[in-house]
Amino acid sequence: MKLSGNDEVFVCDLLVTYVEDATRTAVQLKELGGKKDWEGIRFTVHKLRSSAGSVGAVATATLCAKIENSLQNTETGDESVFLAVEKLLSLIQDECKVIQNEIAVLQKGSGGLSPEAHSKTDG
Repeated sequence: MKLSGNDEVFVCDLLVTYVEDATRTAVQLKELGGKKDWEGIRFTVHKLRSSAGSVGAVATATLCAKIENSLQNTETGDESVFLAVEKLLSLIQDECKVIQNEIAVLQKGSGGLSPEAHSKTDG
């Protein structure tokens, strides 16, 4: 919060955007896993790792790094990578729930968020 200048609206908007992106990413990862598109998975977890780290979703960022490293030196994944992706999907869901609770707390405490933040969390 300190880095944002204690701007709760900015933080809330950032978190809402992360939840939306992480949710879309989970769908992509599920599709890529079904296709065994290991390069696509590596690219997708790389992107997710960066955004997860920026919002403090440390467990997600750490697991993304492990998956990315596992796939970096190989063109095909193995069962352990597939299981790690499955674990990541569950973790994304769990962390998004926690973040959504944080968004609700910020909304109550801010007394008035931007219309964009309200529309993103209401729908």
